[in-house]
Amino acid sequence: MLRFAATRIFLVVGPTDMRKAYDTLATIVRHELKKDPLRGQLFVFANRKHNRLKILVWDHGGFWLCSRLLEKGTFAWPSAGTSYVEMRREELGQPQAGFGGPSVLSFPRPSREPDGAAGKPGALPARSARRLARGGFGAPAYVA
Repeated sequence: MLRFAATRIFLVVGPTDMRKAYDTLATIVRHELKKDPLRGQLFVFANRKHNRLKILVWDHGGFWLCSRLLEKGTFAWPSAGTSYVEMRREELGQPQAGFGGPSVLSFPRPSREPDGAAGKPGALPARSARRLARGGFGAPAYVA
């Protein structure tokens, strides 16, 4: 488990293009949120469907960029109104009024048998298997 010294967490309310890397996300933090991304705070971004998440944090001379994709379900997320919502580390696992769920970063419980894995130990969930079959997960788009 990764542990960061950050005590301040900023949830970016608007949808973010999940193709963005750390430099572009740091630019968003600096120009749109008017925050300094080099102060060790966590900046949490989500896509429009709220099933993908990226966390940007500066730690000892470099950026960490963590991502999470939910196969099923969505993250509970604040509605628009401001560009970000600030919270403390202790608040992540606690119920948040007005965020539509038991916690802001609540994860659905995994089922015993993911889609497409019934009776097949070690099988991939259906969504991941389809992506792998069509050449996803960083496979080259062409053969030289």
